[in-house]
Amino acid sequence: MLRSVLLPLLATQTYAASIAGGNVKVDLGENGLEFLVFGSVALEASDSWQVDTKRGTVTQEDCTFKGYDIETATMCALRYECPDEIVWATYEVVSGAYLTKGLSLESTHFYENMTINGASTFRNLKIENTSGIEVQGNIFHGDGLQIAGFSRFSTPALKQKSLFFSVMNPFGRHMFNSSGLQIMYSGQTNHTGRADLDRVVMGIADLGKYKHPANQNLYASEVFAFRKSVTSFLYDGARKEPLILNTGWDENDYQIDLATEAGIAEYQRILSRCAQMGISHLIAGPQNSAHSSRFNTTDGWGWETVLWFSMGEKIREGKWNPSSDPMPSDVLSFSKNASTSGVKILAYVYPIICFEPLKEYFVGSGGNCVDLSKDYPKDWVLNALVEFYQKAGPGMGGFAWDHGALAGNDKNLQYAQWRNWLWIRQELTVKFPGIQMDNRQLAHIWGPWHLLPPSYAEPLAGDENPETYGVPFPSLHTDIVTANVNRRVNLGYMNEMLIPSDRMCGFTGHQTERTSDSGVPACFGGEKQCYDMNIRDFDILGYRYSLISTIATGAMNIVWAMIPARDIAEFKFFPQEDLDFVNKWHGFAKANINTLRNTQSIPQISAVQIGSIDGYHAMLNDEGFVFLFNPSMEDGKVTLPLDECLGIAATTGSWNFNEIYPLQRTIGTYKAGANITFTVTGREALVIRVSKTTSNHRHTVIGAPHCDGTISGPKGQTLKVEVAASSSALSGKNCTTGRESTYDGMTTYDITFGGDRLATSMPAVIRSKTSAWINMTATITSGMKQQLDIRSDTYPIPWSPDTNDYNASWLVPTRLPFYVFYSNPQWNTQMTAYVNGAKTELVKARSSRGTPLPERTLQQTFMGWYIDFTTIMGEAKSLPMKLDIDINTNDTKGFIGGFWENIVLETTTEISSC
Repeated sequence: MLRSVLLPLLATQTYAASIAGGNVKVDLGENGLEFLVFGSVALEASDSWQVDTKRGTVTQEDCTFKGYDIETATMCALRYECPDEIVWATYEVVSGAYLTKGLSLESTHFYENMTINGASTFRNLKIENTSGIEVQGNIFHGDGLQIAGFSRFSTPALKQKSLFFSVMNPFGRHMFNSSGLQIMYSGQTNHTGRADLDRVVMGIADLGKYKHPANQNLYASEVFAFRKSVTSFLYDGARKEPLILNTGWDENDYQIDLATEAGIAEYQRILSRCAQMGISHLIAGPQNSAHSSRFNTTDGWGWETVLWFSMGEKIREGKWNPSSDPMPSDVLSFSKNASTSGVKILAYVYPIICFEPLKEYFVGSGGNCVDLSKDYPKDWVLNALVEFYQKAGPGMGGFAWDHGALAGNDKNLQYAQWRNWLWIRQELTVKFPGIQMDNRQLAHIWGPWHLLPPSYAEPLAGDENPETYGVPFPSLHTDIVTANVNRRVNLGYMNEMLIPSDRMCGFTGHQTERTSDSGVPACFGGEKQCYDMNIRDFDILGYRYSLISTIATGAMNIVWAMIPARDIAEFKFFPQEDLDFVNKWHGFAKANINTLRNTQSIPQISAVQIGSIDGYHAMLNDEGFVFLFNPSMEDGKVTLPLDECLGIAATTGSWNFNEIYPLQRTIGTYKAGANITFTVTGREALVIRVSKTTSNHRHTVIGAPHCDGTISGPKGQTLKVEVAASSSALSGKNCTTGRESTYDGMTTYDITFGGDRLATSMPAVIRSKTSAWINMTATITSGMKQQLDIRSDTYPIPWSPDTNDYNASWLVPTRLPFYVFYSNPQWNTQMTAYVNGAKTELVKARSSRGTPLPERTLQQTFMGWYIDFTTIMGEAKSLPMKLDIDINTNDTKGFIGGFWENIVLETTTEISSC
């Protein structure tokens, strides 16, 4: 009779072979599995296998068991002799937590080429008291691919556990029928000699309490357990520190020609700025007209001129061979400059472009030609990459892959092409420890096992052009739009694609528009005109939210888009305060990497959307961080339980919650199970440090920043503050609002801080709203004017209408825009605005700046409307102004309010009342 038990009760039977490591013990007989132990769970099991070959189907029952060829403490290979093949079924305990099984075949016919069409690695797998399977599908691939299966237990003793299984390639199938679990994959490969097939991994997970709103099939703890398992198989292991990388094409570096002195100087600014910001790696894609021409490109995007550090066209044509030809001196000089600057550069490469030396292996049509399913092109591409890496000089740091790796339309070739492309990247990882690789062009659709080589999944699950991802979350700041999109993508990567944290990435900043406001895509492909365009584009007031968003969901791989470097003024005047901010948060990610590796989304919170708070926790041993984000302009609240929802496993104890961004203050001390309400300012992030504490811990001040006995707070705002009787923080303040506190020995005060209110989201007062009109009252204060004046002095960029700076709503931060905020603004909606009765222009903002676009794309990139109060501001006297907006009989659906933009939080120690 089958039995499942919780240790310490274990079977005493002696088995033919046993392997063990960590929390896993496996007993094997000549037919395979007989007994499994995962931690406290012990299970009887049985399995078999099947391989589909061109010759026919080979099953375990067709073969004779011949013994154990490999037997170590953690690995055992069972050998079977079949009529035409020798088959090994290899079981291995990995990382003391997981069991893998893999099949290997060798033909008994000398040097016969074997064609393998797939395998059932676990066939008729029976594990006691499991029934059925929950399958996690691939949400990005259109062919119904699967990532993993989760099988739950039917007995009360194990009702909080599940087993997961996954074929370690994108083509797996995970099924359950009357014969048991069937874990298999289909995909054709050809082999001469021994063929090692892809393994299957098995592990155990807790069910926990919560499921994610976007994935009701799996429990949050199951998702995390599987993601964690993938980390054990990464070719470069878990990251010891974050990769911090700048994507050169996001600042349009292809416009820079390294064959010119001006181009060399301009690119040096990028390298220098990377070094100043603590960015260690850069995807380098400048052109070099001494070696390539954009009029000779054959790829679909017209970027071939920048590939392989500008040597790509000659490599494709067979005119320059990385194996036999010397690297040009100017390419080596570029590499040396990068190395001297402390930056490693990645060469941009299309791995299957139509290389002339591989012409006989072309399949399909278009720019992707080479069939990597064959051994010769696979070896040729790897050799070219290895030789290039070795010759590229001291700055060489890796490759950025793009334009796809699977050629042609024959789906019978896909698996072999995918597998050989994985092999190429694996070999590079082994040969060059520390190599980094950027994966683009649909790399994300192949799931977690595609990402075993470094470094990360595609940041936005698609192209980074503003026209591509659009403005699903309106803001006048393009970095905030992109940050919200990146978090939405990362939610899918985490909870549905099951990608581990070490392969997640953030996307800080935005890609600069590649077409000028006159409609010219300068330097693009065969475009005749080539000049620096849109180089002044850094979102100085939006990037902080974006960087915090990156840390929250992609701290292992901090990818920077456009940085302030190409434009001389942005390079020169980028404030030291902002450099310090960037390096502080890079340092935060480095110092807390082991905690941030455990990042999960908070399951009780819905997806990224206007009107909701989205959030994430990163905990290690029940301590860590909570990140909350508010994509809307209006303040939001969320109440969360102190339990698994926030990554806390313990059911007893107390924790301190300390805000570390945007303010630095104690929020309070809470016991396990408590419900905690968080307020997140509009268009802002909230970062909280969570740490264990004793029940008798005492605070001096709760609810406001304090230092050396002095309390501070946001100007013009009132905070509820708890102050200890022993504190002198309010001495001499004549406070009158004191009342009993919920904390022993403390008094609660309502403290109003002096000065005009200055915050990231400052709403107008809505007087009335009808189907035809929106009526508001707003005030320009002296504090707002002063902040803008100071910014003008500390960030003295010479903004100019001649350079179209004003077409980008995120530029010219000395402006005072009044944002008419809709959750779903419509480009074709006609509005008329009046300020104090005088007709005033409503500006339409677009993430694509002023680029002429078709009607559909105008809506796609529409951020909403704003009134520029810059000229009106000089006449304002801190009095309320009437704003009346005629929406021409369209209804007000989606209207949230009117808000001042370009104002940021300021604090003060001045207390006006308490």
